[in-house]
Amino acid sequence: MSNSIKSFDDIKKIHFVGVGGIGLSRLAKYFALKGKQVSGSDIADSPVFENLKAVGVDINISHDKKNIPSDTEVLIYSSAIGAENIERQYAIEQNIAQLEHFEAIAILSKDHQTIAIAGTHGKSTVTTMIGFVLEEAGLDPTVFVGSRVKEWGGNVRIGQSDIFVVEADELNRQFLHLNPKMLVINNIEPDHLDYYKDFADIASAFSDLCYRITDGGVLFYNSDDFGVTDVAKRIKDRTKLDFGKNAKNLKLNSINTKAGAIEFEVVYKKQKINLSLKVPGEFNVYNSLAAISVGLRLNIAPEVIKTALERYHGIWRRFEILGNAFGAEIVSDYGHHPSAITATMKAAVNWYAGKRILLVYQPHQKKRTQIFFNEFVKALSEVKSAGLWVVKVFDVAGRDDETEEKISSLDLVQEISKKRSDVEYLQSLTVTKEKVSKATQKYDVIIFMGAGDIYKVAEEIVKA
Repeated sequence: MSNSIKSFDDIKKIHFVGVGGIGLSRLAKYFALKGKQVSGSDIADSPVFENLKAVGVDINISHDKKNIPSDTEVLIYSSAIGAENIERQYAIEQNIAQLEHFEAIAILSKDHQTIAIAGTHGKSTVTTMIGFVLEEAGLDPTVFVGSRVKEWGGNVRIGQSDIFVVEADELNRQFLHLNPKMLVINNIEPDHLDYYKDFADIASAFSDLCYRITDGGVLFYNSDDFGVTDVAKRIKDRTKLDFGKNAKNLKLNSINTKAGAIEFEVVYKKQKINLSLKVPGEFNVYNSLAAISVGLRLNIAPEVIKTALERYHGIWRRFEILGNAFGAEIVSDYGHHPSAITATMKAAVNWYAGKRILLVYQPHQKKRTQIFFNEFVKALSEVKSAGLWVVKVFDVAGRDDETEEKISSLDLVQEISKKRSDVEYLQSLTVTKEKVSKATQKYDVIIFMGAGDIYKVAEEIVKA
């Protein structure tokens, strides 16, 4: 059915299933702003709904065939929505064409210069940074990002040029619908092992994506990351440009962390370029290297790139500094992988040198917690914080239901307590909010971390 849709130019009515997701909602907003009649549904409320309603998207919090307006021409669904979904079944009965999220993006981007950003970590940040660089250069790109960007009023920027920048998600291999002119891969680690068999399976998906780069296109990759380098060295007949400490294309010469900034120097074609970031972490330096590489390839002047990156102050839930609550600075972060915990907390300790930091961590998905249990225990045990609270695991609809061996945050806490005595288990968000509200004066910084709904507590505490 999806093969019948080659263009959205003449499509007037589109329905989205799973529209509350940060990925699918960007498509819904894009089409609404382009004058389409857009409707959508999801099983629960979402922080993106207010933004969608503001541009005219009709939203229902349920899955029911009544949600699909008459004369709907296309149904676009999240990769998390199975074929058995009642709305998808009704679409079949009514002969309504169906497209998976990235199938739709592929159709939308096929006549553009597509720049795809892939990798286990940092995709949203790199996508936004590249968008800022192109914007600063006057190239007016369209950008689809998997987070909310304050400067763009959400997760999509609509430009008038033929440049289309998209965050490319590896889950379910959905990024293989894309045919990018430029592809950025920042890192590759084991993740989504409820779908992928193992790391080799993940690497094969990224390899397949590399071979979808169009003729004359470019692969930009982090040569300091083993996973990416292993994939890149096997890719033939494609232009490959690296970035990193020992890179031949864009070399990272030095990094210097100061209060409120990270200064670093890169070398490109024997030219030294000095830059500064207002966000913490060496990982953000690598994120910026990806953006710098793309900008230089597009012949954007180093000074323009530097200006763009210096005005980057972060995005929603990516070490997002929300404000203060009773004297403690509140930070919201999306980290949900063991290596992300380690990298983010290392950055936090350097950024807030000498400060008392409390980490409130919410594991994301039982299956991920089960698979990486030992890695989570190690990462959380070694975090240099004044306190560690672990909240009940966030259940992911459709991905945790069939987990045979149940795992809990309490299991993590019990194991971590063998290595550190300051770890506590919190059984709900309500308990978390109450406990944090009473403890803010004990800490200088409180970091709420996880890909679930822990951010709500952080936001509520700041607003209180």
